[in-house]
Amino acid sequence: GHHFSKNFKLISQFATIHALANCEGYATQQQQEQWSLGLKGVFENHKWYINASIRQGLFDEEMIPFLPAVNLRYNFVPTLSWKADVARVFRVPTLNDRFWIAGGNKTLAPEEGFSSSTGIQWLLKKEKFSMKMQASVFFSELEKAIVWLPGLNGIYAAENIHEMESKGFEGEVDLAYTTGKWKFRARLTTPVVSSKITKSDPSFD
Repeated sequence: GHHFSKNFKLISQFATIHALANCEGYATQQQQEQWSLGLKGVFENHKWYINASIRQGLFDEEMIPFLPAVNLRYNFVPTLSWKADVARVFRVPTLNDRFWIAGGNKTLAPEEGFSSSTGIQWLLKKEKFSMKMQASVFFSELEKAIVWLPGLNGIYAAENIHEMESKGFEGEVDLAYTTGKWKFRARLTTPVVSSKITKSDPSFD
């Protein structure tokens, strides 16, 4: 990475994932490779945090889509902040998705889509007590989503669903109290999620 100023830095990233498996669940030894090259810019001051990135790569020697992502945070005051993120999504099928016997599908396509979320966070600290409250909403849409569905023979098999949509809300309250060597903590999370298949045409554009 390189710091262009006190508040801005640019980071280059290279990653490779090599998966290799030889087990009873596969007919033969299987493997897959994924390579990616990315560039990330980070800007931060007392009010803003901005993280923007781009990524490009290969999956089994085939080019994957261009993948941008942006993550934002804004501090209204030290105890109250807003955050948001949006990203293009690309997920390759796992070895089990492709090769597991029975149900694996060698012809599976990778999932593609986008995800987004936004929310607020409030933090209160007073001597030995602290409380964090946050609430957020999210929305994502996947094309060629990989799901395991039951067949006529009762055996589940991996398939691509043309389009799937998920949206929801998540609230969280985190309480902590410290006294001496002891720390007490309680957390309450209330997720509400709705997922549905919006198009199940087996032919893909």
